[in-house]
Amino acid sequence: MAAQRIGSMCSWLNVLMLISRAAVQHTDTCLDKIVVWCTAQNFPVRCTALAAARLMLGSLDKEKRKKWRLVKAIVNFDAEPSGNSRRVIDNLCADFYFAKLHVAKHFDFQTILTEIAKRTGMPPEETIPVKIIQELNYSELKACNEDVEFLEAPSDVYSALSKNASCAPTMENSEDDSVPESGEPQDCSEDVIPSVSSASSFQRKIVKEESSIADDTSLIVVASLVDKPNNLGGICRTSEIFGVDVLVVADILVAQDSNFKALSMSSESWQKIEAVKPANLLPYLQNLRKEGYTVIAAEQTTDSVMMHDFVFPKKKSRRAGYMPIFVKDPKYVRDPKLFDPLKPIRPHSFA
Repeated sequence: MAAQRIGSMCSWLNVLMLISRAAVQHTDTCLDKIVVWCTAQNFPVRCTALAAARLMLGSLDKEKRKKWRLVKAIVNFDAEPSGNSRRVIDNLCADFYFAKLHVAKHFDFQTILTEIAKRTGMPPEETIPVKIIQELNYSELKACNEDVEFLEAPSDVYSALSKNASCAPTMENSEDDSVPESGEPQDCSEDVIPSVSSASSFQRKIVKEESSIADDTSLIVVASLVDKPNNLGGICRTSEIFGVDVLVVADILVAQDSNFKALSMSSESWQKIEAVKPANLLPYLQNLRKEGYTVIAAEQTTDSVMMHDFVFPKKKSRRAGYMPIFVKDPKYVRDPKLFDPLKPIRPHSFA
């Protein structure tokens, strides 16, 4: 496993830390398995092993420490005074989840289903609330954790596991950046993410205010029936690039999902997003028709028009996802051309 996925060793070293803390009599055995990784070439593995060895060595009594004199010399190194190794190791040793997390004291339903899930980037709606845990727990295992230090402790270890949440850089305005004010009140409702002025970022692809788009030309992308956050993230990025007026999703909180952000590349900061639940989708589309929009479904049917042959009306609402109930309702149905009929196209690729 180490040869194929060296990064996974950090997780196994963390497991050895938990074992040594829960079963003190096995500390020597765990330390013996950790020492060999203290000189690993992989930087995260080496730092994790050194931090684990330092903590285990500190938990041993004076007599047993004599056996590990060589390990003491290794973990108390000062070879990189200007590098990141010492800082990373010190942070690990001070991290509650790495240095103090205890199987017997802290492993309960709240820890596993709520706290750790929340710290690893899982969105709030996908975690199990404490109230539900208390109502449904009839086992002998503890439902909740009463350790205040544990509940309030931040963690660099577990927050770093959510890599997707930070892979998309956000472009925030500095204090000196001047953003023009429109003088109009900003819509701060829960179901709308207002688009940020394009003048505040050099990364803006299409400046809607300055582009020569006719007043009667508008495009709304309705993706309420797309349920995968990564697909929605790709659709959001594509919508922002091509200047879509509004992206409609089922739940506005999907923009906080780490998988969404992995493909959106911070485009949700600039793209206006609204929420329309699937149950309210048909009335929403009917209302768009009254406003002059043409509803176009993205679906493969026998009488659909090929995407490259279709001419868009000036006002249109594109709908992505599988919609067997509403397929016959739109005036037009677009068919993405596929070279392999056995492989359905992804919604964000079609967009």
